[in-house]
Amino acid sequence: MSKYRKRKEDDDMRLRKTSLPGPSTVSSTNVLTSETDSLSATGTDTDSDFSAPGRSTRASRASKNLRLPSVALVCDRTGISARSAAMIVSAGLKDANVSGTEKHAVAIIDKSKVRREVSRSRQTAREEHVNVSQPVVALFYDGRKDKTLKLETIGPKKRITTVIEEHIVLLEEPGGKYIGHIAPTGGSAAAIKEAIVNYCSDNSIDLSALCALGADGTPVNTGHINGVIRLLEETFNRPMQWLICLLHCNELPFRRLFTKLDGATSGPTEFSGPIGRQLHHCKTLPVGRFRRISFDSPADVDTGTLSADQKIILRYALAADKGECSEDLARVKPGKVAHSRWLTTAARILRLYMSVKAPSSPLETLAVYVMKVYVPVWFDVKCRPRCIDGSRHLFQLIQRSRYLPRESREAVDAVIQRNGFFGHPENVLLAMLFDER
Repeated sequence: MSKYRKRKEDDDMRLRKTSLPGPSTVSSTNVLTSETDSLSATGTDTDSDFSAPGRSTRASRASKNLRLPSVALVCDRTGISARSAAMIVSAGLKDANVSGTEKHAVAIIDKSKVRREVSRSRQTAREEHVNVSQPVVALFYDGRKDKTLKLETIGPKKRITTVIEEHIVLLEEPGGKYIGHIAPTGGSAAAIKEAIVNYCSDNSIDLSALCALGADGTPVNTGHINGVIRLLEETFNRPMQWLICLLHCNELPFRRLFTKLDGATSGPTEFSGPIGRQLHHCKTLPVGRFRRISFDSPADVDTGTLSADQKIILRYALAADKGECSEDLARVKPGKVAHSRWLTTAARILRLYMSVKAPSSPLETLAVYVMKVYVPVWFDVKCRPRCIDGSRHLFQLIQRSRYLPRESREAVDAVIQRNGFFGHPENVLLAMLFDER
């Protein structure tokens, strides 16, 4: 009770300093005395007693009832922290004059509320899938290694440490429905397979009708002896349809050609060759005259569904096809170089090609490959992502790369052969069953 009275006195003193002297100050003191006396007599309190100064009971109640499902979904998709999201939402409410009106009184959003909304959104997504009685037909998974905070117990003390942990997301196709995410004990194929099977078993997910598995083309997934897909086939005692990511299949030949012409990588974002070293500052170079490279522009691409990096490389490709680059496009900054995402590297190669007056033979070869093979195949996969079109995309990748010289073509063909999973007979038959001819 003493702490409560002290808080009330501090709040009243704060109101006196921020308001003009007058009858309102006296009335607030009288109200404070009457409230504390009644509280002492009854020994109980209400939510209105502990409301912040200047904040009505209606605002407090509206804040508790306010739900932010869209904010939680955006935070999960973009990786925005709860603190940043709370600041952005609060600023938006303030600009819309929502928090200042009595009719729509809403308290300022804090980070704890955003965290609760994110947890509620994830739990709702899990429950929606668990409650579905239909069995899963196609299971897709993908993952990456993230820095994760963990609580370690060392003797009588506990401390928070940062560890590198494998996180894998499970999806159901068709529809891209979220199933859940797992953290296997290790990065081996056996550990990933065990984590997937245990998660589906613990959450009563029916895999009796499972006939297709989708993943990227890393050896840990596609190994023919101890790969994750092969181990899952042995677990369920039946063969599966292998639906391996074609965007990875399109990136790997381009990466092999780049390292053959310019040299190997020297770090997570670094290259050892002269072209790779120029990619980091190519966005600051002035654009001059350059030789036009023909490009098969995608006719049915929906630019509204493209990300910023995808729009940039499409604009660069269209500019290289015309043989001129506008000043506005020259000021556009391409995405950062990352060996796990070669789309931004391809965009920077085109930007560098449009800036060099006399491009070297390797740079011109890479720019031509990006325009003739990489970008057209990429947008074809983006526009037609169905598994019945997979074999056609693989054939297009092979057909478009035939113009290369013999040595470069042999290097590219070796990579395509290792990742040509849509050339398997079952995938070719699948494409034939849905062919219009």
